[in-house]
Amino acid sequence: MKKNIYTFIISASFVTLVFPQAGTLDPSFGSGGIVTTAVGSSHDYGNFLTLQPDQKILVTGYSDNGTNYDFSLVRYNADGSLDNSFGAGGKVITPLGSYDDWGYSVAVQTDGKILVAGENYSGTDYDFAIVRYDSNGSLDNSFGTGGISNTSWGSSDDYGYSVKVQIDGKIVLAGFLQDSAGYDFAITRYNNDGSIDTSFGNNGKTRTTIGSGDDLGWASAIQANGKILVAGYTSNLSDFDFALVRYNIDGSLDNTFGSGGKVVTAIGSGNDYGYSVMIQPDGKILVSGDSENGSNYDFAMVRYNIDGSLDNTFGTSGKVVTPVGVSDDKSFSVAIQGDGKILAAGFSSNTLDHDFALVRYKSDGIPDTSFGSGGTVITPIGNDDDDAISMALQADGKIVVGGTTDNGSDMDFAVVRYNNDLTGVYENSLKINLKFHPNPTTGLVYISTSAELKNACFKVVDLAGKVCIQRENACGNSFVLDMTGWKNGIYFLEISDQPGKAKIKFVKN
Repeated sequence: MKKNIYTFIISASFVTLVFPQAGTLDPSFGSGGIVTTAVGSSHDYGNFLTLQPDQKILVTGYSDNGTNYDFSLVRYNADGSLDNSFGAGGKVITPLGSYDDWGYSVAVQTDGKILVAGENYSGTDYDFAIVRYDSNGSLDNSFGTGGISNTSWGSSDDYGYSVKVQIDGKIVLAGFLQDSAGYDFAITRYNNDGSIDTSFGNNGKTRTTIGSGDDLGWASAIQANGKILVAGYTSNLSDFDFALVRYNIDGSLDNTFGSGGKVVTAIGSGNDYGYSVMIQPDGKILVSGDSENGSNYDFAMVRYNIDGSLDNTFGTSGKVVTPVGVSDDKSFSVAIQGDGKILAAGFSSNTLDHDFALVRYKSDGIPDTSFGSGGTVITPIGNDDDDAISMALQADGKIVVGGTTDNGSDMDFAVVRYNNDLTGVYENSLKINLKFHPNPTTGLVYISTSAELKNACFKVVDLAGKVCIQRENACGNSFVLDMTGWKNGIYFLEISDQPGKAKIKFVKN
């Protein structure tokens, strides 16, 4: 039996598709799944990776100009090649002054402009710094002074590590500051033009002391209700513990979260460092980093309920510790797949050098043995240290990890792309497995389900929410979507059937 409604083809037969194992290198990206890039003439350190809506890849960090370091930014096409429409051959290097400038975070605004944040040395101390670029990599002169906005908290050092854009276009830069009292969490909020938003905190700034020792903020996230999360670690004067703080929209501490807006979590008996934070679709909060086991460090992750309490359905009392290699394993980035599985990226030491390391967990924190080898993937890039620092998931579900590799003489940016199995599925309450291939597509898309759908509704919408196709009363477990001739862009396929629904984000090229 065959039904042909609009451009959907519902068929009783289905061509068997071979899906690459999750965690394997994607050979369609760069050279065997790996791209390395010399940005300047000496050391180049990649610190943060993000994806544009068109799936181009941005990696920011800093590059040695022979005298000091400057902000650096590279844009890649979806296949890993340098995007020659950006900067000079895909690369942009920006000196903010005459001294060291360190880029640590990148974010893309809804208008396509690009923010890179970190800190720059003024000659006496370090200050928060943000640079805004137009979509082609040129400095945006409508932002700050000549595209640059610097913020000093005082006469001591201020370090900006994580930039995020609110839905109203205001810009949040989180990190930490240092003065005679030690280190504290610090946030500055900016207006869209780079000026400080004086309605936030104390004239645009918020400083938070957490413990009795140093408090260092490394990562941030913005909830759907506008509240701001900053994660890092705090000293109890004996060792460091995970720290998580939630702020109201105005920069005040959110007293409904933890204890006075603050949560401190000891994982092991030694140092515990939090480096990344992510909000799940259900509002629960993941913080990843590493924990000292007495002889070296292991990947560590904690999941919190919306109120900041530990989520006892995750790992052991809300905590998961994972030894990856034989020596130090440090995690710097966390991501959540559409099927609820969780990824942590960082590096693993083999006692000689570091390699990229990636671990996937089931939604309850148990390592997912269907991924890589027992849930773990280790990727050597060069013959020396390779450090993964940041990660993002493409619209097709593939995993992109960025960081730094030692080429034997200096450091280069490094990007690795891995295959995934539930490509593009980011919501699935149908309680069945979905296969969706290929994504991105140029025409036909093949969809299969592990159980037969009895009375399903298929709907495709574009980014604006316009319904492109709707098909009612579909049944079976294999389907073909024909998008030949459709406009290029991002679409969402929604499948509804009792007792739930699935939503797939995909790209038409």
